[in-house]
Amino acid sequence: MFRLLSLFVLGFLFDFTCSETHGISTKLVPETVDDPGFFDCVDPWVLVEDKYCYFFSKTTSAEWEDAQGICRYLHPEAKLAELETRQELLDLLFHLLDDDLHCETWEKPGPQIGGIELHERDSDFVWASGNATLVEDNWMEGEPDGSTSSRDVIAMDCEKSYEWYAESDRTSLPFICEKPPPTRCPEDFQAVGRTCYMLSSWIMHWNAASEYCPFYESQAPHSRLAELETWQEVELLTEYLRQNGNQLQYWIGASEVYSTGTYIWASTGETLTRFNWAEGQPDQDDAAIALVRSADYQWKDFPKTQYEAVICEADPRDLHP
Repeated sequence: MFRLLSLFVLGFLFDFTCSETHGISTKLVPETVDDPGFFDCVDPWVLVEDKYCYFFSKTTSAEWEDAQGICRYLHPEAKLAELETRQELLDLLFHLLDDDLHCETWEKPGPQIGGIELHERDSDFVWASGNATLVEDNWMEGEPDGSTSSRDVIAMDCEKSYEWYAESDRTSLPFICEKPPPTRCPEDFQAVGRTCYMLSSWIMHWNAASEYCPFYESQAPHSRLAELETWQEVELLTEYLRQNGNQLQYWIGASEVYSTGTYIWASTGETLTRFNWAEGQPDQDDAAIALVRSADYQWKDFPKTQYEAVICEADPRDLHP
């Protein structure tokens, strides 16, 4: 199955690259975290309402499972579009109508998205990535009608204002992928990957630093000392500091529980399971962690009374409209 899907993807990329109708001259290749556009929304992806990032296959079709595979091939966080809120449903609908009101660029009858029957022929549809029940829908009259003999998926009829109808998952249709939109950060914060950070050159002891970041709560929801819970966060922030660190050392939101050797994140109390210690670390008791320029921003523990600069972290703006 994997080999068949891989061959299908290669054929899809060749077909898509060679098709003049798409107006894309560069070959489609999968995005990786090292690509400049990985956390952005650039060609061939389309930014809609500054909130959603879609890929429209237009004249290239695939069965539903293969279409999901192509989405994931193009970007590891991508999937067939799932319209979980009324606002997203309307924003995409208005974009489609504005882009192609008369169904001139889509292979007819139109694109499929990420909704699928929970069980064959039961007309109970969910969004595939998490089996979430549809809260909003745009079914045309009489749909879904349960007329196919296989598991149905949600498709849009571009000749009927992109209203929804149920179609077999074995039918080849064009499709719409979505990936996470660009990270939008509060004022004074900078997007680094999917996280928002602010570097403060003010130096202070760790307890003061842990109280300093929440002062930005009104403009930066859940502002706190930075908490690097994944290796991706560690790697992306390290690279950012190499370019923007101003030769300073920065407190983050991790401290030792007394002198037990156990470190916790300040905002949640959760125990750290990943560390990026510099050589010879840790070597202090009842300490907190800072990122140190002389160690290429690896981690060192210092007494909490020591004065260092601060990295604050906040949630992306789009999560808190």
